[in-house]
Amino acid sequence: NGKECKYCEAGYWPNSDSTGCVECPEGYICNNGIQVKCSGDTAPVIEEGVLGNNHVCAPCPSGLYCVDGVGKKCSEKWKDCAECTVDACTACEGGTKLVDGKCSESIEDIILKINDFYVTKYNMGDHSKLPIPSTVTMLTAGSSADACESGKCCWQGTTANASYCDSNNGGYNGCTRIICNRAAAQEICARFTLNDENWRLPATTELIEFGSYTLGMASEGLQLCSHTGTSSGNYARCYSKSDCYGAYNRACNPSYVWSRENFTSGNFTITYMYYLISTSWKSITLNGGGTGSVRCVATVSDCTRGQYKNGTTCASCSSKFTHCSACTASECLACDSGYELHPYNKKCFKVVEDAVPVDNLYVTKYNMGDNGLPIPSTVLVMTVGTQCNAEKCCWKGQTSGGCQNKNSSNNGGYSGCTRTVCNWYAANEICKNYTADGRTWRLPNYSEMNNWYNYTVSEGASGPQLCDHYSGYPATYCNYHDSNCRGAVGDDCYPSHVWAQSVHARYLLGGSWGWSGYGNNYTYAFSVRCVTAIEY
Repeated sequence: NGKECKYCEAGYWPNSDSTGCVECPEGYICNNGIQVKCSGDTAPVIEEGVLGNNHVCAPCPSGLYCVDGVGKKCSEKWKDCAECTVDACTACEGGTKLVDGKCSESIEDIILKINDFYVTKYNMGDHSKLPIPSTVTMLTAGSSADACESGKCCWQGTTANASYCDSNNGGYNGCTRIICNRAAAQEICARFTLNDENWRLPATTELIEFGSYTLGMASEGLQLCSHTGTSSGNYARCYSKSDCYGAYNRACNPSYVWSRENFTSGNFTITYMYYLISTSWKSITLNGGGTGSVRCVATVSDCTRGQYKNGTTCASCSSKFTHCSACTASECLACDSGYELHPYNKKCFKVVEDAVPVDNLYVTKYNMGDNGLPIPSTVLVMTVGTQCNAEKCCWKGQTSGGCQNKNSSNNGGYSGCTRTVCNWYAANEICKNYTADGRTWRLPNYSEMNNWYNYTVSEGASGPQLCDHYSGYPATYCNYHDSNCRGAVGDDCYPSHVWAQSVHARYLLGGSWGWSGYGNNYTYAFSVRCVTAIEY
């Protein structure tokens, strides 16, 4: 009327002071100054009419799903989805096809569906579509220079006994299968994102099913390999060998397959596995520092990665588990960047360099002074064999008289021969001055050290890697040296002993994790590990 805007074109609405027009609110239609909310599986569209355009609630447009009049892209809810309803994808974009309500790559060559779950048909790493992430260290079986020190390790090359391996039953070679320790297996499946599924290690109930999907199925099945010396057309042979340096007992076990379930046996946490021996698919147990094949599984679901089924809807993993990026309804499977899954309580903890989780503490992965862990200038560091007359002393060099180096270690690649040792005054000073990740560190209390040996044996290179005063036990061997720590009690070095607060120490002696008060003598030369509270 020359003073204010009375009516707007279809799809528009007068602004607050009626000086112009703005787009109609989302989910509404606007015609001649009237607003109406769309409902159900409809959305606002402009229709051309003879006397002018109309803004109408019409069936949801192609490529969208509509909720209360608001259209959203199908591809935002289901990856690569071209057409959908509110509840399911109905058509996929080029290059993918509809499988169980989601768009999938052509994966029949690498994935098998068993009952209500998918499983990889090859060991992870043995096919271009089954990658091993960069967070896992790849080593070469048979190379003593390649020992697992990082924690998460896989071995490639000839991982089976060359006299008892072949490629029968489908052509998948049993001689050169990539195998991994448990920490790597967990990491590999957690980072696997094929078709936006929540991949994980199999439960034992799922692992039991694997055996019947190998024998007689050739390339259509899982092509597991057998720990046997007898050739057969039913399976490929892959007899174990002792060439995986830094693994438990150096054993390469391609016939073993990891599960995700642990149990306590005596003082140790052990993982369930299954292995094929001849034509029998049997259960077996192994600690986490051992090796086995990695097959990842995912439950068939219409939820995408990062979601879990909550009744009839899909809910976000992060809403149930802190810092969690993939999950089932009962547990987190993978964590956000910068976090890792605790091996036992399955919570996501913040990664701190050169520290490992033990119960609810970070523990320095190596003795202070080793592998770059600092000793402050207020502590006098002596070469072994040199007298130290200062109050705060450490000794570096050959601190063990009988030992295993990193290439002959039973369980992890941290040498038992040259571990730095210190007196208690130095140990206390070192931990008080350690500031990694901006945290306050200290010497551990005696009781906080109760499970350190369990984590050493059960986690291998992912644990604290204590060393044992005697040989022939699960931890790396490191006998005392009777003359190299001059100025310490008896001039002796004891890398198998670890300082605690209040001048106590824990020691590993023939597989026994004991303790002593040492009569308030502060000048023994023991290992130093610092601790701080873990962050979830």
